[in-house]
Amino acid sequence: MIRKFFSELTTISLTAFGAITSLGGMFSYVFGAWNKTFQIMLILIVWDIITGVIIACKGKSSKSENGKLSSKAGEFGVLKKVMLISSVGLANLVGMIFPPETQMALREGVVIAIIWNEAVSIMENHDVLGWWVPGFFKQFILANKKKAEEANEQLTQNITESPHEDTHNEEKESEEVFE
Repeated sequence: MIRKFFSELTTISLTAFGAITSLGGMFSYVFGAWNKTFQIMLILIVWDIITGVIIACKGKSSKSENGKLSSKAGEFGVLKKVMLISSVGLANLVGMIFPPETQMALREGVVIAIIWNEAVSIMENHDVLGWWVPGFFKQFILANKKKAEEANEQLTQNITESPHEDTHNEEKESEEVFE
């Protein structure tokens, strides 16, 4: 009886391990590398949610009618964060049609834009709560948010221009070969 129990437990463990491994593989394929920027992005998203909930608990939320906790506002906020994270997956998947360095740049550009957005939101939440944020840090985040937006615009311009030029040149080369 004990042997049968452990045999079944081993089967269940292996099945669970296989399922977790498969999910991890799919996650990695969709979202790309589990690197520092991705980890920081996830930490800041959770931090922003926590500070937002604290604001609502104190009755200072601008997201609900009475300023207090609201399941509707909470659901919308979580959905918004899920969509932010899914945009990283979208950038990674779309980037797969480009050379590897462009794919990584596209994904990292989205992740960095989310990081700056979350950092600004967390600072705003700290202000609403009356929590101290060092002035130099506030200036640094706001200044670099502008730089991140400019870098995002530059990245967008580079990505939209470069593939078309490469494709056009490849078409010309292939036409020359067949003529």
